[in-house]
Amino acid sequence: VNCPLLDNDLTSSLLFGHKKGAFTGANETTNGYVAAADGGILFLDEIHTLDLSTQRKLLRVLNDGSYNRVGDMRIIHSYFQLVVATTKDLDEEVESGRMLADFKYRISGAEIILDPLRERLEDIPIFVTVFFKRENIEVSEELISEISQMCQRCLWKGNIRQLFRVLQRMLINAQLHEEELSIHHLVLPSKEPLTHRPQKQYSLSSDDKLGAVKEDELERHALDLLQNSLNKDCALNEVMDEIEKTILIKAMNRHDSIAKSHLALGISRNAIEAKRKKYKI
Repeated sequence: VNCPLLDNDLTSSLLFGHKKGAFTGANETTNGYVAAADGGILFLDEIHTLDLSTQRKLLRVLNDGSYNRVGDMRIIHSYFQLVVATTKDLDEEVESGRMLADFKYRISGAEIILDPLRERLEDIPIFVTVFFKRENIEVSEELISEISQMCQRCLWKGNIRQLFRVLQRMLINAQLHEEELSIHHLVLPSKEPLTHRPQKQYSLSSDDKLGAVKEDELERHALDLLQNSLNKDCALNEVMDEIEKTILIKAMNRHDSIAKSHLALGISRNAIEAKRKKYKI
């Protein structure tokens, strides 16, 4: 179920179905997505886009499997495995009031975090191979290697979907010119230099010694601010920002990936990305 589409008066009908005559245009009884998932899997994509009213309605069926069709008093049951996907930090959605805390806890279970493609460029050869297999096109290992090396120079803001669109365009270029597929048909995204890709070391300088020195200076500055704040009045936000920035930089220097850093700090992937952007790390 693509949750962004559930944003109108028919949301309840789409999810739970409706009884014939329940509203104008309800010419027959329908089951809805929840009934269709009975005995199987209900996948709610972009779950953070569900409005609060819909979240409340889903809480009951997620609790004991019971629900009602629109316009029907009869209780129906549906038992399914729930899988959800989101591009937002659900804890932040709860804090902002856009998600019910009970709903967030109800849908929480085993969590899988997928890093963006730009942070796992080594996987690109696999995706290139998968793409051509899906298109049922035979491509030499040499050409796949060339394509992969070219694609590993880009920052894929659109992740795998963008990569596949670029490869699709490559096929179209070859067909338009009635030529055998080759590397010159590949047109990479513009304005996406790989130099913007986050590096594994997050020192303030690319030079190790200079970076270490500046990191020590940053730590001393944060400690001085903290000490001063205990003895005299100061701007609390500024002190907290400097301390948070220092902790973030030191944590990312201790670990070799963003995934390990956010787990070590006990914050979500989206939260650490937001803080990196805030402090320009």
